[in-house]
Amino acid sequence: MIRFFKVNPSLIFGLLSALIALYLAWGRPLSQAYQGVRYGGYLTVLALSLFWLVAGLPLLVSLLKQRSIRGVDACCCAALLGLAAYLLWQLPPRFEVLSDELTLQNTALYMFSEREVFSANQGFWVDGDFEVTSGHLNKRPFLYPFLVSLTHSALGYDLMHAFRLNLVFSLIALAAGYSLLRLRFSSSLSVLIALIPMAVSSLFLSNARAAGFEMLHFCFLAIYGLALTLYGRRADARSEAFLVATTLLIAYIRYESCVLVLVTGALLVHTFIQRRQWLQSQLKVIAPFFLVP
Repeated sequence: MIRFFKVNPSLIFGLLSALIALYLAWGRPLSQAYQGVRYGGYLTVLALSLFWLVAGLPLLVSLLKQRSIRGVDACCCAALLGLAAYLLWQLPPRFEVLSDELTLQNTALYMFSEREVFSANQGFWVDGDFEVTSGHLNKRPFLYPFLVSLTHSALGYDLMHAFRLNLVFSLIALAAGYSLLRLRFSSSLSVLIALIPMAVSSLFLSNARAAGFEMLHFCFLAIYGLALTLYGRRADARSEAFLVATTLLIAYIRYESCVLVLVTGALLVHTFIQRRQWLQSQLKVIAPFFLVP
């Protein structure tokens, strides 16, 4: 055991980062934690998202280029997406849960204008500038408002961006779900038939035309399944980093999804028990810090 700690400094640093993260989360006054999330949350989720893109996109592309996914799969997936897109086009966008979704859009507006995780309650126009006089920190994780704020930054502010993003997330979720099932089952037609009831269900369609985070959450659950598949097949440092980053991002969508942190941690421990060696992925060393917000 002593020899193991000597040759695994990343494990020691990981344990230290976990202790420091626990102190930052629970050992400080509530006011300091509040300010830390408000002013540091934007940069935290930005850094994690960039790392996820760098680590994950090459792996997903290599996975989809495997021989097990053929040209017929492109036709089946296109048919599925086309059917869903046609049905979604027929439905008008609307708020499903008015309080929650408007609060998320309020947070997205403040992240767009001030780069802060905050939701304004009241303000006044002063010499052409809107001065916020009161507000609160939204209890919900802020990956979805962050992505909406990036869309505002790229295309200009428009409340409809939230609905358009959910349309995109719904199609990505179907494509990721198809790819995941296709890697598990041999028949393309069977996978298509299995996904059609979900694509035409009222629950899926209503969330895809709403302005909440449910569709983003479903999208990342499908991507999490792909990340698990990649890790199971490769079990190297790159696939591990992608799995950890995906797990952390899901925790930034819904706080209930933090349970997946335990699932991923148990899987990493299982891999260590089998190999008697930690993979040299640096993200898992600093992962506890990303869980603080």
